[in-house]
Amino acid sequence: MRGKTLLFVLLIFLVFCYSSSVIGQFMGGSWRQIPTGTTDQINGAFTSTPGLITIVTNTGNAMHSNDGGQTWHQNQLVPGQSLNSIAGFYGPLNPQTPTVAVGDNGSKWKSSDGGQTWVRDDFSISNNIFDITVDPNPSDPNNVDFWASGQNGTVFHSGNSGGSWQQQSVTYESGDLYGIAFGSASQGVAVGNWWLIYNTTNGGSQWNYQYSPMNNVDFLGVGMGSSTHGWVVGTNGTIIHTTNGGGQWTPQMSGTTNTLNDVLFNGTNNGWVVGNNGTLLQTNNGGLDWSSVSINFNGDFTSISIDNEGNTYVTGSNGALFTNAPPYQPPSLIDVDKDQLNFGVSTINDPPQNMVPLDGQRVYVNSVNDVPQDWTLNNSDDWLNTTPSSGSTPGYIDVNIDRAGLSLGTHSGTVSVIPDGSPQSPINITVYVSVSAVNDPPFGSFDTPLDGSSVSSSIPVTGWALDDVGVDNVKIYRQDGGSQVYIGDAVFVEGARPDIETAYPHYPNNYKAGWGYMMLTNFLPNGGNGTFIITAVAKDVNGETTPLGTKTITCDNANAVKPFGAIDAPQAGGTASGSSYRNWGWVLTPQPNSIPLSGTTIDVYVDGIKVGNPRYNVYRSDIASLFPGYANSNGAVGYFDFNTTAYENGVHTIYWTATDNVGNTDGIGSRYFNISNSNRNVMDDIEGTPFIILNSSGPIINIEEKELNFGAKLGGSYMASVKSHYSEIYQTNTGTPHTQIIQIDNTGGSALSWEAEADQNWISLDPTTGTAPDWLAVIVDPTGLAAGTYMGTVTISDANEGCPPYYLTVNLNVYSDTEVPIGEFNYPDADRTVAGTINISGWALDDIGVESVKVYRQEGNDMVLIGDANFVRGARPDIAHAYSMYPFNNYAGWILSFTTNTLADGDYYFQAEATDYEGNTTVLEGNTFTIDNANSVIPFGDIDTPIPGEIISGDAYQISGWALTPLPNTIPTDGSTISVLIDGVSIGSPIYNIYRADIANLFPANNNSNGSGGIFDLNTTNYADGVHTISWSVTDDQGNVNGSLGSREFVIQNNSNITVDVDDEELSIPKEMALLPAYPNPFNPSTTISFKLSRDEKVDIVVFDILGKKVTTLLDGEFKNAGSYKIYWNGKNNHGNTLSTGVYLVMMKAGSFIQSQKLVLLK
Repeated sequence: MRGKTLLFVLLIFLVFCYSSSVIGQFMGGSWRQIPTGTTDQINGAFTSTPGLITIVTNTGNAMHSNDGGQTWHQNQLVPGQSLNSIAGFYGPLNPQTPTVAVGDNGSKWKSSDGGQTWVRDDFSISNNIFDITVDPNPSDPNNVDFWASGQNGTVFHSGNSGGSWQQQSVTYESGDLYGIAFGSASQGVAVGNWWLIYNTTNGGSQWNYQYSPMNNVDFLGVGMGSSTHGWVVGTNGTIIHTTNGGGQWTPQMSGTTNTLNDVLFNGTNNGWVVGNNGTLLQTNNGGLDWSSVSINFNGDFTSISIDNEGNTYVTGSNGALFTNAPPYQPPSLIDVDKDQLNFGVSTINDPPQNMVPLDGQRVYVNSVNDVPQDWTLNNSDDWLNTTPSSGSTPGYIDVNIDRAGLSLGTHSGTVSVIPDGSPQSPINITVYVSVSAVNDPPFGSFDTPLDGSSVSSSIPVTGWALDDVGVDNVKIYRQDGGSQVYIGDAVFVEGARPDIETAYPHYPNNYKAGWGYMMLTNFLPNGGNGTFIITAVAKDVNGETTPLGTKTITCDNANAVKPFGAIDAPQAGGTASGSSYRNWGWVLTPQPNSIPLSGTTIDVYVDGIKVGNPRYNVYRSDIASLFPGYANSNGAVGYFDFNTTAYENGVHTIYWTATDNVGNTDGIGSRYFNISNSNRNVMDDIEGTPFIILNSSGPIINIEEKELNFGAKLGGSYMASVKSHYSEIYQTNTGTPHTQIIQIDNTGGSALSWEAEADQNWISLDPTTGTAPDWLAVIVDPTGLAAGTYMGTVTISDANEGCPPYYLTVNLNVYSDTEVPIGEFNYPDADRTVAGTINISGWALDDIGVESVKVYRQEGNDMVLIGDANFVRGARPDIAHAYSMYPFNNYAGWILSFTTNTLADGDYYFQAEATDYEGNTTVLEGNTFTIDNANSVIPFGDIDTPIPGEIISGDAYQISGWALTPLPNTIPTDGSTISVLIDGVSIGSPIYNIYRADIANLFPANNNSNGSGGIFDLNTTNYADGVHTISWSVTDDQGNVNGSLGSREFVIQNNSNITVDVDDEELSIPKEMALLPAYPNPFNPSTTISFKLSRDEKVDIVVFDILGKKVTTLLDGEFKNAGSYKIYWNGKNNHGNTLSTGVYLVMMKAGSFIQSQKLVLLK
């Protein structure tokens, strides 16, 4: 027999576990060929399970596959010599029992891992060994009996799973024994040439020669269906059968004269025979009748075997391997990224109980072979809290503890992850909790930069920190005299410091002890030049702090020539996932050099391998304001989309390299980050990044904010409801002092129906349900609250429970006395020379909220109002970090677009004034700068709509703006040299040469003055909801280019359930009635009309044409409480028809107060 493997391996396993279904599989099923990639003759196969296949060939090769033959791994064991047979035992008790292969010259090889690796241990003689078999039903699966037979009557036996072998004797030692099989540990049969037949009833201690009913044939294979029933096959189509363990034999009719090489029976009825010329025979009555099975194969079949599910495998010449098993589906196996978690609890100074627990830890559950696997959790102790209780891979488990009832000392428990419907054993996660009556301070190290080092551009600030109850944060400061100035918060990176994890195995979160912060030294005082002392301070969850050390560094950015910048997303230690994750960053280079706008000299590297170039030249207001004089300051940002699913889940590295136009090169933003392609929201793991993009088959709740901060004055006024007068939000700020609006996004693969609830009575929500993407108003009511700090949690969850909830922390500070606003006027900075349209910018914050920032210019002893600045979301992340507890800190940056051509050339002093909702004001001292348009050749102008920070929507939003160029040049009237850029990408040219009376009056002598306006319809539904950038690139007839005319950020919002009168709920009561100037004006297609009420009144606001005919009513005697309001007019009449170009009059009446103003609609 060639390759007899598991004649009865499954005798018990099949009968008791699979019963008739396995027998049906054994006999039925269509046959298919498994490619092996070899042309060698395959002499045998061992198939323990459908996926694990090992074959041996006539060239001494042992080939192994663990995926059902989809891929093969070769082991050339005895080059030039034949391996003739292979056997092993696979049962439910011990899947690691060795596999043994035998071959020519007494060669014998053993594998203890299913055929992946082999150890040579030849027999004591050099005879060729032809066959090997195994006890089908061992009493001890750890000590399985093997028998081997071969040349010159050779028989060997091992009673300890192939560990040692003893030779057994037969009557005629000159005969070759080609096949051997056992039906039990005691009863077996060996057959060979010259019609030799031997049987044994004592495990081979004595072999008995038996009479053969057939002469002049060679017996080549034998198979046993039980301890008494057996079959022998050989030349000339011979089949003989025994029912008494080989004592007597009777012939059976095969129906063929082809040589038959092997036989396999499963029980006493169902069997197979294989032979030369593609012969495959089948019986279901013990061989009384044999039928031929047609397979498209004309070579010689050499062996047949069976796996533990009853599937059969046939081997043959020319690399043939056939099976009736269905295509292989890998079994589901799961793994976790942590097998131990440590928690520390102090019985003193516990954190507030109404916040999301600070000491939760997360375990990643993944499929070993990418096959989804359902699982459930079992906790050994009541103090273990785990969510969710069940799930599917890949995913996360949040583990937390309930300290109530835990006594002082160390406790241990187990979280068991149980694979559903899988034979895999549960995976246990050991959880240790140390409960102490004292609280030790944090400890750790501040490692880089090196003390005394000289640096420039971006540098990594790194170290590690641990604590007995858990480190809450590590903050980076610089020393300024006797005080410490906050720089930023470090990020903890999982897996970055395995040395610390090993050294401190029982400390909480030891697997993410390493922290890092990418510090851009250019932001330090004096342009990042001089000597600075940097300090790192660790704080634990109970408020204990420890300085981790100080580093003195010398920064020399004045002499730096290399590019600099930062990577914004992913953040250090942040998470990325999905097939199109957007990697954000920015790059500049010292003057006078530049970065090519194409981005081709910026390379993105993941794990040290270049993956491409970012799209460059995207405007970002904070970079433009901080570095206004650099060549690329109005287009410093770039982004790169890459497929994270091409990488393993876990820790990876990313960095950029940038080369400027003269060849200076440097690395940008090197960091660790995590790839996690799962169905879990990981926003809780990341410190405030708006760039996390997660995708999965289920929904994922994705919200930019981790917390919202509110301020209120004790006893201040409050209106509890959110008004819903209009069909859409129109706002240029986040809301009112008591209202903030967040975006709920879904970065998963299926729809998200969300619901929200708050755990505190002073928090209300509008709406409380919706479908993402959507917007949610969070409203706080300080009425009745004493002065102090309050904290609550808003839980946003999937109504269908398809993903974990998102927790949003809400902080409310109620003050007895409020402070004045704080802030800065940043640009133009002192002694700067400017021309054309500039963005005046700075920042402002307040303890209850900034209502407005007004910009003024000095004229003699007077300050002349230039206009109201707009707050832009996300424009100043540095300020948001530095003042993390201030309300609206993500809207700290303000900007006002101003065309300097409206003033004569010369020196000017500008300043700003910030006003909070209590009426407190602060002057933001400005700078003296120079306007020099006489020597400018660059086109100038502005974008009117959208205004900075405006929220827009719809499939035909009309962008409007204007452009001129200094004399004597002109701009082609067809608009072909003007490009509209969204997020740095050109989307077309505007319709140009539209008359604008205001521009014509301001610049009467310029070419194009009577046709400076342009409009462009934007389909906002082509873009994701959120913050975007817009600018125009304008080229005149002489090739002079302004590539960032009107650059600004705006918000697209096409999904919302809320409609809010934005300033409806502010705290302060206006001191007078007023109809404020509409903005924009002139306008197209819409404008916003603002008004103030010093008392409660019914309000009428009506629009008339130039002849005094009423065209639309915006408010019709509607009662309004005292306060400030904005309403939106879309340029349409009462019938919904768009009005024509012209002058209109808007009139406001509130009681006895009447005021009107002109509006100019341009088409």
